[in-house]
Amino acid sequence: MTRPVGLLITLFLILCAYPVFASSGKKLSPCFSAARDNNVLADGLGHNTFEAVYRSPFGAVKFDQGTVRLRLRTCKDDVERVRVRVWYGAERSERWIEMERDNTLPPTLSNDGSLGPVEFWKGNVPIPENSDLLFYHFEATDGSSVAYYNNVSPSYAINGWGRYSKHWDDTNTFQISVYDPNFRVAEWLKGSVIYQILPDRFRNGDVSNDPITGTGFVFGKTVRKLNWNEPLCDPRGPSCPRESDSQFYGGDLQGVIEKLDYLKELGVNVIYFNPIFQSATNHRYDTQDYHSIDPKLGGLETFRRLVSEAKSRGIRVVLDGVFNHGSADSVYFDLYQRWDTVGACEAPDSPFRSWFYFPHFQNRPFDHARPSDFYYCLGLNGTLTTYESWWGYFEHPVFDKWQPAVRNYFFSGGSDSVARRWIREGTAGWRLDVAGDVSKGEGVDPVNDYWQGFRKAIKAENPDTIMIGEEWGNASSWLLGHEWDSATNYRFRTALLDWLADGCVGLGCSNGTYFEDDDNNWESSNGPIFPISETQFENRLRAIQQDYPPQVWKAMMNPLGSHDTQRVLFVLKKASRDNEQIAREKLKLAALFQFTYPGAPVILYGDEVGVKSEGMYYEGRWKDDPYTRAVYPWVEQGLLPDLDLKAHFQRVSTLRNRYPALKTGDYEPIQLDNYHRVFAFRRSEGRQQIWVVLNRANRPAQIKLPVLKALSDGTEFEDLLNGGVFRISGGNLDCGSIPAFSGRVLLMR
Repeated sequence: MTRPVGLLITLFLILCAYPVFASSGKKLSPCFSAARDNNVLADGLGHNTFEAVYRSPFGAVKFDQGTVRLRLRTCKDDVERVRVRVWYGAERSERWIEMERDNTLPPTLSNDGSLGPVEFWKGNVPIPENSDLLFYHFEATDGSSVAYYNNVSPSYAINGWGRYSKHWDDTNTFQISVYDPNFRVAEWLKGSVIYQILPDRFRNGDVSNDPITGTGFVFGKTVRKLNWNEPLCDPRGPSCPRESDSQFYGGDLQGVIEKLDYLKELGVNVIYFNPIFQSATNHRYDTQDYHSIDPKLGGLETFRRLVSEAKSRGIRVVLDGVFNHGSADSVYFDLYQRWDTVGACEAPDSPFRSWFYFPHFQNRPFDHARPSDFYYCLGLNGTLTTYESWWGYFEHPVFDKWQPAVRNYFFSGGSDSVARRWIREGTAGWRLDVAGDVSKGEGVDPVNDYWQGFRKAIKAENPDTIMIGEEWGNASSWLLGHEWDSATNYRFRTALLDWLADGCVGLGCSNGTYFEDDDNNWESSNGPIFPISETQFENRLRAIQQDYPPQVWKAMMNPLGSHDTQRVLFVLKKASRDNEQIAREKLKLAALFQFTYPGAPVILYGDEVGVKSEGMYYEGRWKDDPYTRAVYPWVEQGLLPDLDLKAHFQRVSTLRNRYPALKTGDYEPIQLDNYHRVFAFRRSEGRQQIWVVLNRANRPAQIKLPVLKALSDGTEFEDLLNGGVFRISGGNLDCGSIPAFSGRVLLMR
């Protein structure tokens, strides 16, 4: 589910996507005017978290690290005092560290080519002996003048540099993630190829369990059963108002079993299912019974057969767990009084009453399709009361996760608890819906130990199980060793789409540059889609790498899209001035990058064959749900999959699975050419070395890469993607002519 919340990314930050900080731009040596004159020269201030001279070591650190060395650059003899203020998130305490002039650096650093004479101040930040998130910024003083040096934006990192501020600002700070040295992430997840399936829309393998039009009860509506090749009826239109969750196509688990060989040939190692437990709706994010596989999907025995058949093909199964909220139409709540038990909504003395919040404390329940319709439950002495609902959706009453009964039911009540029971059934772990709403993570709230208890419970069943939390922004707080193993890396998705963007026309576009929809907009955590350069792209990726422990970074769930977003082909079309053919070529390039970059690439069912179901434009914004949750275009259903695109996904997936360097190897950028639009990087594992060379330009390019002296002329590289052999000559690797929006995957022989 999309969590409709985000940080407002100001226009200033976007327009300055690669800002001219103190270390860049052509200024007339501002540091030559430095003096003790009650004036801190802003241009001289600098701190870059990507560079070892400013911060060492790089990235997340273990909590036995001891200290992290920080440096701040200033104009020489410009300030008399520098301090760094550090906020310890888990401890909720601050510490001010006095910094001292550093005379140990090479003399070459004391004269900046654009600034003139500079100096550095150093200080050591103590690392706590527990998992934590540290947030820091600098204060520089010259007599009566005080200046601050802050991060540009903690949620939307642009590059390692920060910015000058004349005012105190503890919201835009630099981050240090501190994790448990014993933190272990299952090796099988690192580099896995994940295939996401919304069961109702993948394949119908058993028509006997199909929903029937006019039957059922879907929050006051009945089922509308559609033929596989029939378009969705617009629930925002006049023909079927409010029917976004009651239209079914009949996809089921038997359909997935029938296509396991297809998924194996595609290179899939993991199937991630959207919810499959008993539910009234087609998306099943309103669970009615966590111990029952939905009969409309085939029931428990079909599920067991699916897990067994998948395992025999080397494919693991991960389930979607909705543990933040339940269904208003369930045995636990029973808003409509349809169940045999006494639900929490029916009576104050219900055994489930303590599982929920009465009355609401933040989000009053109402019908989002009819905002004037509010919902109530029975209160004390015959009165009515509201209840806390997820973002106001009356269908989703929020569980009180502090209640022992709730925790016992979901994970702490022994081997029959929900979390443990389904691990025993052979699943490999959980994707956790709106997981950040359950707790804020041990990095900032160590008291709320819900996910820590959940982790202990499933690891007791199988130490190799995994937890993937849904989070749209920075997930650092939950990835420190005692909660999640990975997260939905939408930051990766947005950065990649930005790199592939050229411009935008039509609805949802502004200034010919920015594209906005439900999920990428000025109010969201990732911002709108807009063009960035190769250097900016690498900086965005490095900012993600910097936030997470290395074992997490190699296991991050890297999607091009999900059930909660627009289809990737549609976004690329909008970001390519509505040119569908270019969008298709860009999708190939996106997949090539996704499958050669560290992490676990995710394919949303149908993206590999070009499903391009477009959202609908309502209320000034592109809406994705439910329009983009299209069916897979099976040929026998009269639909047309893009088989050439599928072959491309299969090729890059096969390469990833065949070569350890691409799956789990180290990553190093080797060329970022903003002018010619070339992005090249190296992956290495042991003696295996693979160079990935990408031509982002809209025209063919003759590409030569400068190489290290250690590689002699005549060294050969084999192109694993397209065929051919390329050699080093004259200190350059001649990659030949690479077509537009394409690349080479070069294995060094």
